[in-house]
Amino acid sequence: MASKNQEYAAQYAECAMAQMRRYGIPASVILAQGILESSNGQSRLALAENNHFGIKATPEWIAQGGRYGLYTDDKPNEKFCSYESVGESYEHHSRFLKENGRYARYFALAPDDYKGWTQGLEQAGYATGGRYADSLQRIIEQNGLQRYDRQVMREMEAQGKRFGVEESPLREAETAAEYAFPVEREEFLFVASPFGMRPDPENGTKQQMHKGIDIRCKDDAALATECGGKVVAVGGNSVTVEYARADGSRVQCTYMHLGDMAVKAGDTVQAGQRLGTAGKDGRHCIRRPAAQRGRHAAGRGPGGVPGRDRPQGQPQASRRCTTGNDLLARYKGTEESAAGKKKKKV
Repeated sequence: MASKNQEYAAQYAECAMAQMRRYGIPASVILAQGILESSNGQSRLALAENNHFGIKATPEWIAQGGRYGLYTDDKPNEKFCSYESVGESYEHHSRFLKENGRYARYFALAPDDYKGWTQGLEQAGYATGGRYADSLQRIIEQNGLQRYDRQVMREMEAQGKRFGVEESPLREAETAAEYAFPVEREEFLFVASPFGMRPDPENGTKQQMHKGIDIRCKDDAALATECGGKVVAVGGNSVTVEYARADGSRVQCTYMHLGDMAVKAGDTVQAGQRLGTAGKDGRHCIRRPAAQRGRHAAGRGPGGVPGRDRPQGQPQASRRCTTGNDLLARYKGTEESAAGKKKKKV
């Protein structure tokens, strides 16, 4: 069974590796700092402010409109940076090191020199506690976080890329949002049957509670909706992903009628990651939120998160439809071909 450190690393490895490509800071060091500074993402500062590195709000940060929260650290009511997402916290942490003269010399180290970086962070006074380098190195080595450094080094060499923001531009999704819609689509999501009460497909005189969302699909990529999801079931033509909540509850999302599966049980997935191909059988991709330990995803946005977390660059809510209108020729006939047939969820 994975430890809390390993779970944190698996959840945020992609964020850390993206920062390594952009700034040359070892991903292992970034993850170890996140683990230590945020108590595996469970500290008050991490949960309330998405601040995983204990970075305090400077006058410049506040003057530029940066948000902050008040917490007791070395003294009461100190101001700490508050972020829209954990990805934003990771990016600001890298820029904090890059733009601070105290850390300038360490950017001359090899990008996978985690020992040099941990020693440098301690010498430059990143944390007031003692033996900071030893603590970080222990986390890295006990959890094998060096593998993420090696992965990036091999990737950069194979692609002939150099470390730096010019060759590794930050994708919008890495800071703006940690969520994605369940189907990859550039124009709209055709919701054929929304969550809630609807006529029973087997008996039109009755009503039934539809515990999912039917999205009309045809060879579309089915996507994970949140970062850090755990694939708990893969079978037949469905995939179930489970997402943990801060209160200890869990929410499951099941994707049905997939033509192929790109993940296996036990995998950790990130927002926007492809799970399989939806609609190969001409039917809907059915994404079903399931209540676990007292939490239900009904009435919330992608993956059970508030609708305000709509990813930028994804279809606008006003363009998502719940009518039966013919909106795109590609999907024409999907409903008609299913008419009169017995519907079932696999």
